[in-house]
Order: sequence, then C-alpha cells, then structure tokens
Amino acid sequence: MASEDRGIAFRCSSGCNVCCITRGYPQINIVRDPNTRSFVQIKPESMGKEGMVEVEAWELPKMLKLAKKLRRRVDEKGKPIQYRFLPAKAVGPLGAKAPEQIISYWLMGRFEDGDMCPFLSTPAENRRTGDGMLKCMIYDERPLQCRAYPVHQVFTDRITGDKMVELDKGCQRVMEMLMKGEQRVSQPIPLSLTKGLDHGAMARLHSGYRFDPNQTAFWAYPTGVFGEGEKPDLVIDGWAEVRPG
Repeated sequence: MASEDRGIAFRCSSGCNVCCITRGYPQINIVRDPNTRSFVQIKPESMGKEGMVEVEAWELPKMLKLAKKLRRRVDEKGKPIQYRFLPAKAVGPLGAKAPEQIISYWLMGRFEDGDMCPFLSTPAENRRTGDGMLKCMIYDERPLQCRAYPVHQVFTDRITGDKMVELDKGCQRVMEMLMKGEQRVSQPIPLSLTKGLDHGAMARLHSGYRFDPNQTAFWAYPTGVFGEGEKPDLVIDGWAEVRPG
C-alpha cells in the first residue's frame, strides 16, 4: 500500500499469509447484562477470538459444499482437516431475550487457538503462489470478507455523509504503512480515496446490513477459542446482545 494522488492504493505484501493464519479478538466491549438489562463493559477477550473469516448467511450453503468437496484433505499429522462453522452475528426486535435471524457465521481456524484457515494449503501440500504465499484452495470462490480484506468495516459518516473505510490494523501492509509514517490508515478513511480494493465485494457485503437501530437489537456469538494464556475470568456463554456501532 502506498500514498498516491492523495489516495491509498492497496496490494498484498510479498509472501504474506497473515490474514489467512492469525486471528485476534473482536472489537466488542459492551454487551447487555441479561439480569439487569443494562449495557456493561467487558474485555473483548470475553467473546473469544474471531473465526478465520465471517461468512454471510447466504454464503453458508456454498461454503459447506466447498468443505465437503475438500473433506479428504489432511493436516501435518495426517489427520482429516475439519471445516467448522459457528454462528457469528444475528438480529432481532428490541427487547427480545434472544435473536431471531442469524446474518453471518464464523469459519473457524483448524488450530486449537483458532488460527489457520482450513482452506489454506498446508505446508505438506505446498501449493504456493509465484511470490511464495500458500495458496487458498477456494480462491476463485472465496467469501466476500476475503475479497474485501483488509477492510474491517464500511460505514457512513454521520456528519459528512461520506462512505468511510476502516482497515484491519493486523494487515501486514497496513502495519508497514504505519511504520513508514502513513498515519491516515490508523483512522477510518473516505472510501473514495482507496485504490486496489474490491469495492464490489464491499458493496455486496454491506448491502444486507440496513437495519434500523431504533427497532433492531444486534447480537454476537462467542467462539470459545482463546490464545495460550489469554482466557479471561469472564467468558461469555451463548448469544450476547451488543451495542451497535
């Protein structure tokens, strides 16, 4: 990624597979207490690590078919690779005690700590791109979240009305930019200034999230996966209503 005509052009760093390998914790730190019905602050770790990729609900049947097609693959120890999906986000009417509609799912990593996309080539398979990256086994049919990466979220600025993009700080190219002094990427930037990103994927990805926050409650489901030594005292169990935005 580099500064160019005031725009920000994106390209993956050579040999980087970080976004297909490592996961962090979701940016969720406020949930509704089911007993007091008040919103309380929690540590993001309480929700468990994010899955490898968030799959839209309508994409799930396609992803399950791809997993079935590749079910005979094995890991480094010769064991069958598991493709596991968990609920991620859901919506429902305000005041309800549980969500009514799941809108996305997590594709979980194949390692115990939640890392390593199961659709990524294993070192034993050694399927690589020209610059040394491990190949995605479903690249041409990968989910919208993968196509839109490193976009973390797209939203409309309430003051200017501009479409804004927040980039994932865990992306190696974004980190390289920050180290070189390109501080714009540390904050949301106008969508119009981004170059080299899949705007079509972003548009489709966010077209289904037009819910009225005055009538809709938003829910998140914990993955129950933690990095070594990172499990907090409070662990959310089951759906948690989260404060939107």
